[in-house]
Amino acid sequence: MSTPKKSDSNLLYLSLDNKDDATKVYAIQGAFGTLGMVVSSLSFSYLLNTNMRLGALITSVAYLIAVVLSCFLDDYKVIKQSKVAFSQIVRSLYDSKHIILCLIASTLLVETLHTFTIFYNQLQYTRVNLDIKYFAPIFVVLQLVGLLSGVLAKLTKYFKKEMIGLCLYLVGIIGSIMLVYTKTIIASIIIFMLMTLSEALYLAIFSAIQNDSIKISSRATMLSIYSMINNVVMMFTSTSFGYVSSLSLEYAYRLGFVFSFIGILLFVWYWIIETNVQHLNKK
Repeated sequence: MSTPKKSDSNLLYLSLDNKDDATKVYAIQGAFGTLGMVVSSLSFSYLLNTNMRLGALITSVAYLIAVVLSCFLDDYKVIKQSKVAFSQIVRSLYDSKHIILCLIASTLLVETLHTFTIFYNQLQYTRVNLDIKYFAPIFVVLQLVGLLSGVLAKLTKYFKKEMIGLCLYLVGIIGSIMLVYTKTIIASIIIFMLMTLSEALYLAIFSAIQNDSIKISSRATMLSIYSMINNVVMMFTSTSFGYVSSLSLEYAYRLGFVFSFIGILLFVWYWIIETNVQHLNKK
């Protein structure tokens, strides 16, 4: 599924007349994805108790419909260019090597937020003595909160996306520390709501930053290279969270703080370099 995911990101970006709208478009895309997941989750919670085979059939039909509809998408206008050699791809990556700082920083933040809101939320609810019957409704509410990212993405009209990104890192930093000491149900839910919204909004900003950084025609190749770097960092974060959580949930929250803090430092470093590069290009 990695190739289609990179393809739709590339298609959306190249289809935009105004590239400054990229964050908003990616946020809307993410919101529709979340909405689809919520609808399917509610549907399958019913189907699994009635007819599992019907649920499998509906899944297959849904994928078929998606494939058919994709055949009718308007492709972006392609300007014929000579084939990009591998050496040019390496050169392009070297010229914009500071994007690696952003890739590492973003993966540290996103994996922290995702791990806490998807995997550790139930452990936190148990820790604060929340009745298990409320777990599913709260999960649905958290996912619906993520839909607000499509609305908040409009903030990029008034603030730089990097500035908004910094604020989202602060959510990861402060939220991680608060989870260490939080013992109440309401506070835990609010923290997870903010983290869910931050993850959804940051993913849209991150997608825009990645696409903006690519200056050659082999965009899909560059996005795949970026994805490989992200996956390497994810291997480290997943292993680290798995180990420390086996010791203590609080240790996992503290590790999330460390990852988010390192992330914001790397992101600021990237932003400083990118700002200097843009100033040099204008001269």
